[in-house]
Amino acid sequence: MSTSHLTMQLVALIPSAFIILIGLINNIVILVTIIKNRKKNTKASVYYFMGSLILYDIFKLTLYWPVHLIKLFAFWPFGLFLCYFCNTFTIVFSAATAITMIAMAIDIYRVILKESNSNPKTFRKIVILTVIFVAAFSLSTPCIIYTTYKAYPYGKVLCYISLPGDRQTNAQSWLIYYLTVYIAIYILPTVITIALFCKIWYSISKVSSTDPASQDLIQSQKQMVKLLLMLISTFLVLSTPEYIWYLVYYSQRIHDNVIANYQLFELVFQLISISKVVVNSVIYAYFVPEGKQILQQLYCIKLKKTNATKYK
Repeated sequence: MSTSHLTMQLVALIPSAFIILIGLINNIVILVTIIKNRKKNTKASVYYFMGSLILYDIFKLTLYWPVHLIKLFAFWPFGLFLCYFCNTFTIVFSAATAITMIAMAIDIYRVILKESNSNPKTFRKIVILTVIFVAAFSLSTPCIIYTTYKAYPYGKVLCYISLPGDRQTNAQSWLIYYLTVYIAIYILPTVITIALFCKIWYSISKVSSTDPASQDLIQSQKQMVKLLLMLISTFLVLSTPEYIWYLVYYSQRIHDNVIANYQLFELVFQLISISKVVVNSVIYAYFVPEGKQILQQLYCIKLKKTNATKYK
């Protein structure tokens, strides 16, 4: 028996309202804090990457997820151009997040192991972030190529991605598509980041110094590495259930009762995936002391104290 339309709406809208509200408040507070304090301890390029990650999370909450819910429960109201453009959201924001975390890992590696300048010129930072977005957008090209804009005689329009082929071929195509996306956007960046993490952590662990300034610097470097590891772990763990579901479903090895509730299962796993923007904001709060204090006052709670990072 398939899930009712009302059940789908309740499952979608109630958690979505919570995720969007808390996610936006937390991420905007942290982003504004980083921008406001950029002339103090937030000038290092790692904070530009962090700000970029926060911005992509905000885009997911304000652009990707509301558009996804509209496509799920209503006809498409925004016209042909936005149909093609909005279909890129599902890939472009996740890909941009993944590439940014790789760039962040490389930057930390460069600063700690190569003793390079942690605060390059602003123009260079902007160029790097622009290249990241262009690369992410290029990965979403298949979404544009296979977008279908279908108008019905009674004025209603559907906007969706449709791969070519019959039912059997189509299922195989979707299986290959989701497997490729999962490896390219989630597995590969995680492997690269963890490899850099291990090398950085090993290098830091070998350093021993009794100088207070050196100890503070080592502690700061460890905090940045922990931040990166927590972000990439959250990115992978909360995104994986959705892709496991796609791979199992399109392998056509599930029971008919499960197939009948396909949209419900898909929606639940997508909610788990989108919830990472809230988890990320909590992680940021632990590494941006000023933002953490604001959120403490806002929610009237006391967060566990952490060492304030001073990545200069």
